[in-house]
Amino acid sequence: MTAGRVKKETKTKKTARDLFGDAFQALGERKYDKAAATFEKIISGFPDEDDVVARAKTFQLTCQRALEAEAQKPMRQSAEQHFDMGVFHHNNQDYAAAVDHFQKALKGVSGDADHIHYAWAATKVQQGDLDEGLEELRKAVKIDKANLSYASNDPDFEPLSEHEGFRELMLKK
Repeated sequence: MTAGRVKKETKTKKTARDLFGDAFQALGERKYDKAAATFEKIISGFPDEDDVVARAKTFQLTCQRALEAEAQKPMRQSAEQHFDMGVFHHNNQDYAAAVDHFQKALKGVSGDADHIHYAWAATKVQQGDLDEGLEELRKAVKIDKANLSYASNDPDFEPLSEHEGFRELMLKK
């Protein structure tokens, strides 16, 4: 073996190990695309580096599984996104989906959320659940009394017009 040949092998081994370090760092940072691509470079570019290639294959599989899991995760939605989706479903008379989104919106909101309680109230009234609708409306009014005026002119609350609790609430205007 010549001195030039020894240098080349040492350089190749160091390069494969350097790439492995880069890929492993990307994996630790949850940059799975970058890590998988770098592991692939090791696998295809350094077939004689059995120990490094074997580890690269193992970690590349880890990256692929992580990417698949990320792809199947639904995107997390903010409270306002859930509120908007709730309004969308309410307007399309899909009241069960609307309520689901309003509940999620309330869990994710910080601070006052009278608009969410108000929309939830309107949805429950449209579902025919007048008592729960009235309870949610009371929560909205407690946060902002202006919701009384809105509800008195909102056709979604018309089914409550004969409800004793609604009439009492309207007297507080």
